[in-house]
Order: sequence, then structure tokens, then C-alpha cells
Amino acid sequence: MVYRESNEQSLKEVIEQLLKAYRIEGKVHEHMLISKYPEVVGPMISRYTEHLRIRNRTLFLTINSSVVKNELSYAREKLTKSLNDAAGKDVIDKIVIK
Repeated sequence: MVYRESNEQSLKEVIEQLLKAYRIEGKVHEHMLISKYPEVVGPMISRYTEHLRIRNRTLFLTINSSVVKNELSYAREKLTKSLNDAAGKDVIDKIVIK
């Protein structure tokens, strides 16, 4: 009796290969980072955040409170690290606050 070789893969491996094949892996990680933003910064800061956008590994935030804007400007490095940790990969290098 001849046995076939098993080509079993975990679902995670298959999804990762699919994302790489269609070259959308980066966009998926960016979306994960944006969806985790309220959890990382908390409800008060996310309430004052009007717009989030990622372009060229830079997160652009539009904040409508000068006090929150000032606090976030002091915590940029920590926020960058926390967001990347939440996304599971280094998605952003810097944050621009408007």
C-alpha cells in the first residue's frame, strides 16, 4: 500500500501564506493596530481622537483637545511601543499629532 505525503498545515500558516501571496499582510497589521488603539490609550484619550491614519509607517492622529495633544506628545515613544506590541508586529515608527 502506498501512502501519500501529508501536507497538513495549521490554519495560521495557511492564512499567513495567503496574506503574503496577495501582499496585504502590512494592511492587515495596520488595521489591527488602529482597532487596538482605544484599548491601548484608554477611553478618555480615544474620545478626543477624531482621526487615525497610517502612511509610510507613520501614525497620524487628529486630536481635538490641546491638553490631550500635549500629554500624547510627551508619551510618543511609549505609545509607539505599546501600539506595536498590541498589533504583534512593528507597524509604525513614529507618531505625528495634529
